[in-house]
Amino acid sequence: MRDEEKIMTLKADRDLNSQIASQGAGLAFQSPVTPASRLHRPGYLPIIGTDAIVKWIGEHATAATAKDGAADAAAAGDLGYTYGTFDISAPTPIAGAYVRLWNRDTSGRWWMMVDVAQPDRP
Repeated sequence: MRDEEKIMTLKADRDLNSQIASQGAGLAFQSPVTPASRLHRPGYLPIIGTDAIVKWIGEHATAATAKDGAADAAAAGDLGYTYGTFDISAPTPIAGAYVRLWNRDTSGRWWMMVDVAQPDRP
């Protein structure tokens, strides 16, 4: 079961990254986040909740792409993580790495609970 959950966690991440590229980051983050989700960015207090995350992403990543690197999931199948790289081209160009924590609900849907991004060193 763990391999299946690992694959599903990676699929959730790839789906989000695909939506970031096709719809823009602001719209893409509307779907997988919850009122308890947290966004962590250097120099900012944690951004918490769907509305705050969507607003912040919409202002700070108007043109972006992200590429998954790997994923893993707990044996219980209810928690997973993914990591990869991102590239924001507007409004301020920046690239770096991210890690996301995912939680699966009882219906089998994966929710992004935490997104931590770290820019590359200049």
